[in-house]
Amino acid sequence: MDTSIKDSTLQIYRDLFQECKSKNKVNTKFEEMQTYLDRMEYLGNIHTDIASFQGALLQEDLFMKFSLAYADFLAESYTAPSGQSIEENDRRLLNQNLDALRNSLQSIEEQQQVALKKIQNSTVDSEKRKDILQKLAIEQFHQTDRIKKDIHNLIELGMSSENYPTYLRIQIEIGLDKAIEGSTIIKENYAEEYELAKIQNLSPYHINRSQKIWESYLTLSEKAPLGYPESIDIELDRKRIEHEFQPFISQWQAITEKWTSILLNLSYWAASQTSRAPYVEPWVIIPSMDNRKEAIEFTKHTGPGTLQQEIRQLKENFDMDFYDIFAHETFIHAIQDNRIEFSQELVIHLIQDVFPNCNPNQFLPNEIIQKNQAIFEAKRYYKPGESFSQLAYKEWFIQKHGKDTWQILMNETENDQYYKHSIAEHWQYETFLNSIQS
Repeated sequence: MDTSIKDSTLQIYRDLFQECKSKNKVNTKFEEMQTYLDRMEYLGNIHTDIASFQGALLQEDLFMKFSLAYADFLAESYTAPSGQSIEENDRRLLNQNLDALRNSLQSIEEQQQVALKKIQNSTVDSEKRKDILQKLAIEQFHQTDRIKKDIHNLIELGMSSENYPTYLRIQIEIGLDKAIEGSTIIKENYAEEYELAKIQNLSPYHINRSQKIWESYLTLSEKAPLGYPESIDIELDRKRIEHEFQPFISQWQAITEKWTSILLNLSYWAASQTSRAPYVEPWVIIPSMDNRKEAIEFTKHTGPGTLQQEIRQLKENFDMDFYDIFAHETFIHAIQDNRIEFSQELVIHLIQDVFPNCNPNQFLPNEIIQKNQAIFEAKRYYKPGESFSQLAYKEWFIQKHGKDTWQILMNETENDQYYKHSIAEHWQYETFLNSIQS
């Protein structure tokens, strides 16, 4: 896993730890923080991809546990005046706890802003790495935002409490103690997870999985004292449901990735024979023009062999041929969500004109090369507009966190999205089927 991905995840917690270390006051909470941070660092070293790394961190509740230890460290570091009455000492303890929470909240917000600026000012050397960093940044933003919300709720509760014992009792009664401990994820977070599954619409299986997890949480809540189930019960039910859906989700993702790769390689093979090849992806990122031309020639001569191997894998793994792709539920779902990168016109061209000619030791006829170039020059190569799920998520995020935050996290400008320049017709599945079947 890229070091920068690990750093962008853990830097906020490293900074908070260094802040406490600078106070030169070691206590049990400081040692807890060090243990949690060391565990985060260890997980970052042993995991090779961002998904498994994030999953391990969230499964062990390390973000929440660190934040709680940080707040408690600030509270324990406070030195109380001598000679106070019981009432004064009680009020001092409550204020001390609230001050520690406020300091914790302020530090998290400050570090979050630093992280946002780093993302805004960062440069990346590939679109794939940029995409990974953006997804990571958004996940981290959601995570720290939830922590902030829990801390803010504790502060609000403390400000309205008569005394410290009352404050602690109400925490337990309404479950805030569990929320801030990270021993469970509060009800709103589970509801949000289900809501986001529907908005992001990755597949019907993703939505059904989140729905079952949400319903399981509600069922456990009804049975639990005070409505807050134990984290072990939640986690066991969650794991059971995830295990139930994982084969279907994995197959959905694998089939989608395979036909996406097949269409992409067909488009690259066709583009390698056009005059635009040195100035478009994937070759434009190669600094040397000589090296670009060499890579283009490599694609031109090896594309058919690569395609044959991918279609063979499609058949062996999923019992699908090339033309089966376009009737499969994953392809239909991608069209319905406007998720496919290419325009309908281009995909029809790839199916009817490019694929039949993509054979070893064979190149495209000149009229097909010119047709491919004409589609590109007429700005009908890519699909118009964002996917519907992406638009829905963007609207949800901006409403919750603000447009400036979205633009920073996504490093988004108004002119860098290819689909905004497309004048292609929008996808219509029925007309698409009629075209490729005729």
